[in-house]
Amino acid sequence: MNTRDHILDIATVLFGKHGFSGVSVRDIAKEADVNVAAINYHFKNKKMLLEEVFKYSYEWLEAEVTRM
Repeated sequence: MNTRDHILDIATVLFGKHGFSGVSVRDIAKEADVNVAAINYHFKNKKMLLEEVFKYSYEWLEAEVTRM
């Protein structure tokens, strides 16, 4: 799994557990074992990361529905 997808997986879990406001970029970086710069490189900011989490989740769901 590449770094971007790993960050998305971790962010999805943390946003799900704690909500957008309850999670910082540092929390995500710590849990994903990456530095904050890696998150900013891939997503620019926390809001864009959340947008990508929604997109990533939608694409996963669409693939699962299609598979069924």
